[in-house]
Amino acid sequence: MLAPDNNPAQKSGSGPLESAGAGGIPWREALERAHREALFYCGLDNRELAEDVAQEALGKLFKNSGRIRKSWKALLSKIVVNTAKTKLKRDAARRARCWPNTEAVSAAASEEPEPVNQAGLAEAAALLKLLMAELDARFGRGTRAIVDFRGEGLPWGQITGVVDLSERTCRDRHVKARAWLCERLALDAVKGGQRD
Repeated sequence: MLAPDNNPAQKSGSGPLESAGAGGIPWREALERAHREALFYCGLDNRELAEDVAQEALGKLFKNSGRIRKSWKALLSKIVVNTAKTKLKRDAARRARCWPNTEAVSAAASEEPEPVNQAGLAEAAALLKLLMAELDARFGRGTRAIVDFRGEGLPWGQITGVVDLSERTCRDRHVKARAWLCERLALDAVKGGQRD
């Protein structure tokens, strides 16, 4: 066994972090540099995040130490910047999901709904009833049933069994009848995203 004075690991400046390891990188200097740059990018008030960034950056630098051609310092700086950006974006997204905008929530809660115009609602219902009655005459037998069933969410297979038409004919009549109803009722037609 070596005497305490002759043990190289016990001498200051000769531990595993001080010596140049894989890729000739002085790891203590790399750790200090990573921590300093992470503090700069993450902000001085966010020390825990800066420590996480520095540790993750050192791990990535160690993984890539065999591929370093010129300067490990430039690669470390690039890794720190990218890691800090990623972590800051994740934290911001997590805060946005966990703590919604309280101003928007309170504004939405304070708004009172507008009173319903009963006369206008009754008039629109009467017009819809007349138009629905006209569907079979305009587009063919069973069109009103197709529109009603699709409005209730029935699948095409069940609708075709009830009205005794092919699925293609049912779909075609539904699209045409719906467009016609939207035009008559001055509604915006639903486009994309909703497959009927």
